[in-house]
Amino acid sequence: MVLGASSPSARSNADDADRAPSASISMSNTLKRQAVLESWPASPFADLGQPTDMNASLDTLAEQMLTLVEIVSAQEKDIKALKEQCRRLEEHDQAIAVAFSTFFHVLSAGRVAKLSEIASILNHIIKVAEQEGRPAEAIRFLQDLASMLPGDQS
Repeated sequence: MVLGASSPSARSNADDADRAPSASISMSNTLKRQAVLESWPASPFADLGQPTDMNASLDTLAEQMLTLVEIVSAQEKDIKALKEQCRRLEEHDQAIAVAFSTFFHVLSAGRVAKLSEIASILNHIIKVAEQEGRPAEAIRFLQDLASMLPGDQS
């Protein structure tokens, strides 16, 4: 795949595909964690009268510790993947904001509309979005966009 050559729908499908394994890995890790905790002896030294019992307990403890290390490692990978996905979404939002801002400035330069009028329209859209209970991220995005334009920001 060539960087920058994929379509938005292909990226969306790829992002959905990235999320599905991450969710199944997280569920698998949770199940492993529960299994480890359930198999953990209540008292590892209870009723240990013979050396073979001690060796068996140490083997069990070693297996459980290895399982915990695997779980932590998998969770670190999940966290890293989620951070990368967040970074890509933030970059995407910034790119959209720049595109809209550029579009508004082109409209203003072409004397189609004044930037102050566009800012006023955006502020009205923000008020309506708040009244309708739209997601906070969407409202914040519109506010950031409106702040890029001169005009009445009330």
